[in-house]
Amino acid sequence: AFLSGNRLLDGSQPYAENYVGFQFGNFAGQLGDGRAISLGETSNGWVLQLKGAGRTPYSRFADGYAVLRSSVREFLASEYMHAIGIPTIRAVSLVQTERKVYREIVEPGAIVMRAAQSFVRFGSIEWFYYRKRIPDLVKYAKY
Repeated sequence: AFLSGNRLLDGSQPYAENYVGFQFGNFAGQLGDGRAISLGETSNGWVLQLKGAGRTPYSRFADGYAVLRSSVREFLASEYMHAIGIPTIRAVSLVQTERKVYREIVEPGAIVMRAAQSFVRFGSIEWFYYRKRIPDLVKYAKY
């Protein structure tokens, strides 16, 4: 149940981040984790995150779900990169859901649990800069 997001561990405080960046060649001042939700940090400093578990505050008009086909590709690619010595987000588990996900065709849904020392993006820091919140930027960057 935990690997699919159906149950949280005690002390979990799920969150999604927003950030800024370029999308389709244009600056976008409001992007965010549309299908990824961080569950919190483990006692050894790893952040656990579910990708494809559903809507987040930053999903906009999307459903937040992932399909099995792309989730398998993400799982295999991240583990291959790790195996050849490239630091990357690690795939912890891949769970096929009973949910049917509607894209170009109807596909089976899936959720990938990922782990990383941090999911902070450069755009997460820029978010504070473009809003002229410099004290918060410094505090966030130190984190």
